[in-house]
Amino acid sequence: MQYKCEKCQHIFEFDDHINFCPYCGKTFEETATEQEIRPVPTILVQTIDSIWGDSARLKDEFSSVISKCIDIVNDYAKSSVEKILPNHNLSEYNKNYSLIKQSSNRKVLITRIDSFLNSLESIIYNLNDRVSADRLKALENDIHDVDDMKKEIYDFVGLRYIPSDVDVFSRADYSAVVKYSRDQLSALYNMVLIAYSKYKKCVEDNNMFAAFASTSNYGMLTDYWRHYLYDVSRIGEEDSDEESIHYDQVIEHMKIINSEQYLGKLDEDFVPHVDAFWYGLKMLSEFVDNHIVIKCNVKAFYMDDIERSKLLRIVVAKDFEVNESRLDNSIEIKERFERKLKVLRISTGKNNP
Repeated sequence: MQYKCEKCQHIFEFDDHINFCPYCGKTFEETATEQEIRPVPTILVQTIDSIWGDSARLKDEFSSVISKCIDIVNDYAKSSVEKILPNHNLSEYNKNYSLIKQSSNRKVLITRIDSFLNSLESIIYNLNDRVSADRLKALENDIHDVDDMKKEIYDFVGLRYIPSDVDVFSRADYSAVVKYSRDQLSALYNMVLIAYSKYKKCVEDNNMFAAFASTSNYGMLTDYWRHYLYDVSRIGEEDSDEESIHYDQVIEHMKIINSEQYLGKLDEDFVPHVDAFWYGLKMLSEFVDNHIVIKCNVKAFYMDDIERSKLLRIVVAKDFEVNESRLDNSIEIKERFERKLKVLRISTGKNNP
């Protein structure tokens, strides 16, 4: 492949793809690496390759390894933040429904719903309204590890590293807000129990015909109730916090529907009572799963594009020497970073490549 540097005007050939000029160190643009140029005398090409070919290959590989190390540092910072994030599937709503849906008769159905409700009661009782001090300390330690990894990269390419002065828990970069307190969730749970008592009577009188909401799919409501609940959730959105309104309106709806009596077999329409129970259970599960919201600006700990460019400019500079030994050492650093990241991901249960 023939190359022409627009800066120093040198023309040369190189078998593999490279992204910088071996004469002046200029980085090629991705869209202009390969130039359509007139044939270059073979002797000149061979001479340049004998002088620069191996060096260019080493620099290109070295640059790629350093760039990969930067990616790993950023992944490590991201995984560190994920460690403290709350579990948004505490209720295991879909898993429980799948089991309930397989109920062969009403006795099995009620037993499985009882079990689900009991698990929700236990979860609500044990909820924490804040991230534990241990987990916050772990995040702080991990961010210090990120700084150590950054420093090692800087030291390796011969640059002085200035440690970050970012406050991990500054107001700009971190916040933890309780959206639904234990008291709020307990209040909704008690309303779901009231709806459940009517639901059980519906099932007892109508067998499995009254087992689920008014379509065969879990959580699906009739058009009437779907539109009603949508309108309810929109009331007052412009004046107050959307999530708080949503909770308040769910509570208000449950109060209204719970106040309506189920008349037993004389009641010609049991559907609203069945739908109300499943709706309340669904909303309760969602509120439990999202009871606390943590926001952490992981990019505050990243090695950004400016840092990346600065380091890679040093690497491609003409006076920066790269030999096989230095390349091997950079690969050792990369592999050690990868092992460190793997250990962290295992601790978060997210050991993905």
